[in-house]
Amino acid sequence: MAFEHLFSQVPVLMENVYRIPTEPDNPMVAAKQYEDTLRKTFHIKENAFPRFDLLYLGLGRDAHVASLMPMHKINVEPHQLVASVWVPEQNMARITLTPHAINHANQVNFLVTGANKALAVKQVLEGPRDPVKFPGQLITHNVTWYLDALAASELT
Repeated sequence: MAFEHLFSQVPVLMENVYRIPTEPDNPMVAAKQYEDTLRKTFHIKENAFPRFDLLYLGLGRDAHVASLMPMHKINVEPHQLVASVWVPEQNMARITLTPHAINHANQVNFLVTGANKALAVKQVLEGPRDPVKFPGQLITHNVTWYLDALAASELT
């Protein structure tokens, strides 16, 4: 989807695109491969995090962000960049940057549109602190929210 809607439309060298591998049968292996790629590409030591210049994130109707899903607490090592998450509702594994990795970005922008996201936006921004239930609350550093009027309609 990223290739179809973004990279095929702009002059970017594909060797500068680092997609998450989905070919390995074991999602934990895929997550480790992607973490190794990030560490090698950005010259990051085992106990450090990359400083992404900018991360664009969305927010799901269920308040998920990246592949950090509600009610699916992930256990990660303190300096882990990438994790695999099993989502029984989708009967699939997903691979995600960890909250630690996301929160080390220089800037994180949430872009959220539509009335179907309004309750999730309210829960994340104004609800009780419960990041297991509302994973969007895990992202706390250098965050800017871009909301259309419908997505912001439940905010006080």
